[in-house]
Amino acid sequence: MSARDAAARLRALMVLLALWDTCIGVYAVLFPSHLERLLGPEPQGEPIFVRGVGAMWLFVAYIQLLAFRNPDKNACAIRLSVVFRLTEAAFCTAEALFLLGPPANTVRIVLAVFAVLNVFIAFITSQWLRLLRPEAEQ
Repeated sequence: MSARDAAARLRALMVLLALWDTCIGVYAVLFPSHLERLLGPEPQGEPIFVRGVGAMWLFVAYIQLLAFRNPDKNACAIRLSVVFRLTEAAFCTAEALFLLGPPANTVRIVLAVFAVLNVFIAFITSQWLRLLRPEAEQ
């Protein structure tokens, strides 16, 4: 794969991730109680943590839009996206294994799938970035 192909794939991936993170971030900021009810038992009080996570998703969507505009010049934004994906994988794993109750329900399975997908996305993003900027890896 050439550097041009890698740049095109990175652009497509970054815009898709930015759209996804914007949608889920807006949902988490505007409707945090509903999101908490989807994840488990009835929420207790104001779900400030979910709002904070939603704000973080919106911030990462902005970073991914920066990476989308010019992947070659904004390699740092792509690296930050990889760090976010790996962090999100750790959060999803912790929620699926420890934070939600003992019965294995659909939400736990979805969180486990999201954890695996985030690691996969981080891996292919870093591989495409390496193809885009081979001189920076030496």
